[in-house]
Amino acid sequence: MDQESSDTLVKDVILQMIKGFNGTIDFLQEEFSKLQVGRAHPGLVDYINIEVYGAMQSIKSIASITIPEPKQIMIQPWDKNLLGPIEKVIRSSDLGLNPINDGVSLRLVLPELTEERRRDLVKVVNKLTEESRIRIRQYRHNAFNKLKQFQKDKLISEDKLKWEEGNIKKELDKVNLKLDEISKKKQESIMKV
Repeated sequence: MDQESSDTLVKDVILQMIKGFNGTIDFLQEEFSKLQVGRAHPGLVDYINIEVYGAMQSIKSIASITIPEPKQIMIQPWDKNLLGPIEKVIRSSDLGLNPINDGVSLRLVLPELTEERRRDLVKVVNKLTEESRIRIRQYRHNAFNKLKQFQKDKLISEDKLKWEEGNIKKELDKVNLKLDEISKKKQESIMKV
């Protein structure tokens, strides 16, 4: 195999790993947006799934979700028969919210966060961050194993393997810094009274 072909193989592995890293960061930010931090946000409920018409669908696909006030979420299903099932799903979720059903829509009033709840949310942030680190390490591990296999199959040299191992480490350090930054920012926003 010529140099250009082996470089393309290596580049593809590294790009796939970086794509996985970026996907993990995006997923973490999306999960953080769902955490209740005392301000209403559609992301708190739009991901919740409910069985409708024989299939699982997210609330955002069967209802409009609006924020009429800073501490209130309003869910207005397009089919009024879904009010009860949506209410039931929200009550049984881990959000700790009690929907107010007015016959047309559901209103979710977000309570003030207690110090204890804030500390619990910080624990959730740390847990989600650690899960992301594990996912990122798996992407790194997979990329390195592919490169080792390339070296074993004589597609790349041992020097190239060492060089790329250094590049993988640099990318890993960058993504870990980004994770720390996102996590710290979220923790600060949770603890801010």
